Amino acid sequence: MVKLGDVFSRYSVQIDDLLSDADVKNIRINREKRILNIDIHSDVLIPRESVFEAQNAIEQANIGVDKVMIHLSYAPEAFDTSYFDDMVVALKSQTPSLNGTLNDAVLERAGEHQLNVKLAHGGLALLKAKEFDLLLSDMIFREFGLRFEIAYSGVTELNQDDQQFVESINNAQKKIDRKKLDELTNLFEGEERTPASAESSRVLTQTEIRKDNLLYPQIIPSTVKPLYGRVTKGKLMPIEKVAYDTGRATVWGDVFAKDVKTTRSGDKNIINLDITDYTGSVTVKVFDSIQNCAVLENIKKGSTIIVSGDAEFDKFAGDTVISARSISTVKKVEVVDNAEKKRVELHLHTNMSQMDAITEAGALVRRAAEFGHKAVAITDHGVAQAFPDAMNAAEGLERDGKELVFLIVLLAQYVFFFPKF
Repeated sequence: MVKLGDVFSRYSVQIDDLLSDADVKNIRINREKRILNIDIHSDVLIPRESVFEAQNAIEQANIGVDKVMIHLSYAPEAFDTSYFDDMVVALKSQTPSLNGTLNDAVLERAGEHQLNVKLAHGGLALLKAKEFDLLLSDMIFREFGLRFEIAYSGVTELNQDDQQFVESINNAQKKIDRKKLDELTNLFEGEERTPASAESSRVLTQTEIRKDNLLYPQIIPSTVKPLYGRVTKGKLMPIEKVAYDTGRATVWGDVFAKDVKTTRSGDKNIINLDITDYTGSVTVKVFDSIQNCAVLENIKKGSTIIVSGDAEFDKFAGDTVISARSISTVKKVEVVDNAEKKRVELHLHTNMSQMDAITEAGALVRRAAEFGHKAVAITDHGVAQAFPDAMNAAEGLERDGKELVFLIVLLAQYVFFFPKF
């Protein structure tokens, strides 16, 4: 039997030792949705967190799939009630509303074919509404081949005047507050956040050199400010990985185009925001009442935003778009020039130099001023069309009390022609 670790060893995927030693029973690929399903069998119980980490590691290995799902199976005699916490972790990932209800709960055997969930903080009504007993019973059957009936006992409901209830509400609120802070600082998909890296991400607001993880522009998570919809949730993913079947996606990007249209009924807006995170680009679509869309008026070309929504194919656009559920503003790590003696750029092309550059002259002049440079030369090939834009930018800087001289240079091409007589 092939081991899971052997299957993915060629891709340098790091997998927990217990999981790596599990036998692979079957591998199925949903080509339409790009989902890889892996059925494995293990002689020992595997922590669910190890499974989640392995799924994420395989997804990041660039093997042509967007999602990986590992399905566990064990021998019936391997079942143990102590594995309850791990099963709850898996069920919470499928039904997030269960979160907190099963804290400190214990699973006990109540007979040959019956298990008892002893609750500590109430929530019986919610568990019944979500059919948790059936979900748990089905999971045990899938993984161990055993069928149990599930019953409940312990503290099934809490009285609002009960001290334990009050404490649980206070603890829940504290967890919510901590979670909101985490959502603002832990947004990147698959990023391993050690205390040191978390601290550095909070304080890093400037850089002089683009290299390593700052080679591409990066955002400052602590500067996230909700703007539209609810608080933006979910871990950030690169735009290049967004596909029509991705489902819920959270991305960040710089706005490089904006289009606003009003429906024929006159009460709704259709707003298209084209954004890029420099790995790819995507259109963010907002379809809402004019009143709700008013908060998006301040988003303009050059704004940096975080968007959470549903990735889907838009038949009108003919491409994949993200239908926004929430939008937040965010600041980027600023590139600065802290040199004591500033340089003067004497070789610089603009978008008027065909095949040489795409940046407008005005943007280059303003960036040079931001760096503290006193002068800059525009050296386009054979044209002078960039000079008015550069001049207007320089005059605008002068009105703001900043001084910058731009040098007018023309790179001309000469062709020596020797007529034949």
